[in-house]
Amino acid sequence: MRAVNVTVAASIGTTWWHYVVLFAAVAAFFFTPAIVSGTAKMRHRRFAFWNLLASLGFAVSVTASAYGLARLATGHTSARDIIILLVGLTVGVLIMVAFVRHHRRARVDGGPEKAGQVE
Repeated sequence: MRAVNVTVAASIGTTWWHYVVLFAAVAAFFFTPAIVSGTAKMRHRRFAFWNLLASLGFAVSVTASAYGLARLATGHTSARDIIILLVGLTVGVLIMVAFVRHHRRARVDGGPEKAGQVE
């Protein structure tokens, strides 16, 4: 009988591209906001506040929406599951409305070159 030496990574089909994609996702998630805030000359306290608020809103929206949709897709139609789905969708819609309103207001106030800048 021959011993087979198979690593876990090889057994699940992981290639080096998986690690490249993982690194790119992590780099985009952590470094992009920092670069954008640096180029916009945003104060650190203001950046931290808005980044925390955006992260919490996104997490609540996506988690509640995904949980609610999954529960409804599997046949669980209790009022609690429907309310969770509606809360997630409402938070997502409110985030998008706030984003669009901010950019429209910035564009009207200072033109397209100031639409992405922070005071």
